[in-house]
Amino acid sequence: MLNTHLARQWVPGILAGVALTVGALSISAQEKEAQREQSVAVTQHATPAAGPQLLIEEPVHDFGEVWIKPTLDYTFVIKNTGTAVLKILNVKPSCGCTTNGEYDREIPPGGTGRIPLKLRTSNLTKFTKRVTVTTNDPRSASFKLTLTGTVKPYVTATPSRLRLSGVKPNEEIIEIVRLSVVPDNVELQVVESRKPSGFRATLQPGPEPKTYDLTIVGQPPFKEGTSSAKILINTGLPDQPTITIPVIVNVPHRVQIKPTKLFIRNSARAGRPYEVIVTNNGDTPVEVLSATTGNPKIKPLVEELEKGKRYRVTLEIADGYEPPTRGDMLTLKLMDGRERQERIPIISRLRQAKARKPQPTLAASEAKPKEL
Repeated sequence: MLNTHLARQWVPGILAGVALTVGALSISAQEKEAQREQSVAVTQHATPAAGPQLLIEEPVHDFGEVWIKPTLDYTFVIKNTGTAVLKILNVKPSCGCTTNGEYDREIPPGGTGRIPLKLRTSNLTKFTKRVTVTTNDPRSASFKLTLTGTVKPYVTATPSRLRLSGVKPNEEIIEIVRLSVVPDNVELQVVESRKPSGFRATLQPGPEPKTYDLTIVGQPPFKEGTSSAKILINTGLPDQPTITIPVIVNVPHRVQIKPTKLFIRNSARAGRPYEVIVTNNGDTPVEVLSATTGNPKIKPLVEELEKGKRYRVTLEIADGYEPPTRGDMLTLKLMDGRERQERIPIISRLRQAKARKPQPTLAASEAKPKEL
């Protein structure tokens, strides 16, 4: 690394040369160095302090590019440069794919301790995983250890998962996933479909060497809402014995109203529009007959976007309008085989936020659709 104290004393010409040299450093190297400096900044002390004193010289470990295997293992080394016992109070990984082994909970003055970590690689590609360590060193009460690298699988799926939206209840699904294999003499086999929901899968050779086409067929009917299945493929490889293809299917509810609540920010400005969209995802026509609120300062306007399928209700709000404490109500009258009503609450965002603090309140555009 450059000595920044001496660099300040160099002549401008030399500084320019140094700037070019620094600019040639790779971004990844700069990022790793920044992580390292940030992690150990509180652990480096000029002289031993009274009490425990943590020192970790390598808080970031880069595995580089590695072939997939059940786990990656690494042990971080921690030193106690203080005059009292250093206690490791807690080791907390940031996700379930990282676990810690039995670590040294007490490190004597001048001693060395170890924190072993194990990382499952089954769902990883390029990764950065952090582990938070808590100690009794007041200068480094909490610090992070980082594992980073790139996992290369022997068998890959494109796409790695199927996420299908807007599926109709009686629609048959046929999708193809391309599987690519790196080693020679690998025979893939469909094992099963987990969470059976009408899905089956078949394998056949792909158009290129070492490729397979996985045809996934979903048989209707599908329930409204979200359903899922997992197609499991056996590879016969010890380091990657299986590959899983998640399948997620979303069938919209027949009549959808979005948003389900209207949140008004403080005092509404005159002319500011608030909208509700009614969508019919079924085959039977649905019509919005009327929209009312009972408040003279709110004027709902119904607009037909697509006859029997899609409607927009726009609320024109008069200047100075503020929802009452309990809010107002937008009432929609629908013709859906028979007349029925749907109610959308109109709520003051300011009052809602105060009442539920510290939980945030969703804006109108953020609210989830109402499913019927």
